[in-house]
Amino acid sequence: MRYVQRCAMLLAVGGVLASPLPVRAHTTLRDYIQHRATVDVEGRNIDVTVELTFYEDCSVVERRRMDANGDGRIGEGEIRAYLKGEAERFERDLRLTFDGKPLELIPLFDPRIDLCGNDAVAPHFHVLKLEYFARTPRMADSGAVIELKDGLWADQPALRALETSGKDGIRATAAASKDPQVWRVKCRRPRGE
Repeated sequence: MRYVQRCAMLLAVGGVLASPLPVRAHTTLRDYIQHRATVDVEGRNIDVTVELTFYEDCSVVERRRMDANGDGRIGEGEIRAYLKGEAERFERDLRLTFDGKPLELIPLFDPRIDLCGNDAVAPHFHVLKLEYFARTPRMADSGAVIELKDGLWADQPALRALETSGKDGIRATAAASKDPQVWRVKCRRPRGE
């Protein structure tokens, strides 16, 4: 199922890239943040992973914020302090609902930053990974809609991708959303399960 979802996402991205939009010469991803979400729906839990890839221009801004001592290098202590300082943003800007009712996102693991082999305050991409879970509420026979609102770094240009999966007899499929910051997942249990 994930293969089919990935192919559909690639076709959708290809269609957007092939559309007749105004473009600048030599446009690159330097000033974008890629938001990639994975929503895995199981009988007991909904697992949510959000990976943000900060490309060069956005990354250097965040790297400057991480470099608390101003020495041009980012150490493990500086990463921990940065993540601790951003914890309120993560909690505020990520929201999960199940049929319109808010669910509590519980951290599954501590947030992590991968500087991708370069600890310098320089234009080099890095990845922020956030992992949560929520308890799966009882699902109506007609199914349910899960929405993940991602307002992280909402003022920056973004590329967005969603991957879904279902387990324990639940089918989960990505659905269209009018809000580019909201990912929608339709879930249902086949009759008799």
